[in-house]
Amino acid sequence: MKRQPAVLVFLALAAMTPLSAAADFVPPLRPGERLSYVISWGPFRKAASVEITAAEETLGGVRVLRVTTKGATAGAARVLYAFDGSAEALMDAGTGRLLSITNRTGAGGKRAETRLVADHEKGEATYTDSAKPEAKTIALPADEPLLDFITALIQTRGRPLPPGGSRELSVIFDDDLYALTISAVCRQILMTPEGPRETVLVQPAMRGKPRGLFRRGGHIKVWVSDDALRLPLRFEIKLKYGTAIGTLSEAHLETAPAG
Repeated sequence: MKRQPAVLVFLALAAMTPLSAAADFVPPLRPGERLSYVISWGPFRKAASVEITAAEETLGGVRVLRVTTKGATAGAARVLYAFDGSAEALMDAGTGRLLSITNRTGAGGKRAETRLVADHEKGEATYTDSAKPEAKTIALPADEPLLDFITALIQTRGRPLPPGGSRELSVIFDDDLYALTISAVCRQILMTPEGPRETVLVQPAMRGKPRGLFRRGGHIKVWVSDDALRLPLRFEIKLKYGTAIGTLSEAHLETAPAG
């Protein structure tokens, strides 16, 4: 993975949309809900902000859930590197199946756009990049759900993992697939702006040879509140060029998760 600002890493992780929904699909965000994060990176305590929202609408007679993630560098970090980005995902509100994901970024006067469109009848997805002339076809795995990183982790809101429990799945990042095991490592007390919170530490590990985010000691950790809301309170992404930490600063929830 190329060196990129912390906010871009979080945008890539926060598309939040499954390509192939499981039978017990629970949306990671419900219509009208919003999660906001402040990202620290190295010496910058407020290097960036990320906001994730969900809205329901009807397109072509189909009820769809539109999940939008917006992020931007902030403060002194923005003086050094002005970056803005968004990720917009459309998914079937009934089945959870992905219709499309579009990512747009802007930095240093340059604009970029990538788009992924799933065709479940053919069992494949088409990935296009504005910087590349040819589209790429990605085969969808038939034996397990295909998710992005944050969907896999935030789905603990509807499908909680007890400490010691794990779940295997395939995850998409950009135009590549990763075979992961998502594990609930242990319970921990996490200090938050509102005080100590009981959480479950959830961590993905790559099956097979590490690559991408997981090369050279890279890892992802998520602390999920150990209560009925099961909110992702904190993310930690360690890469070879530093560690980005996302802290939940605001949560607007319509209803508590079932289960």
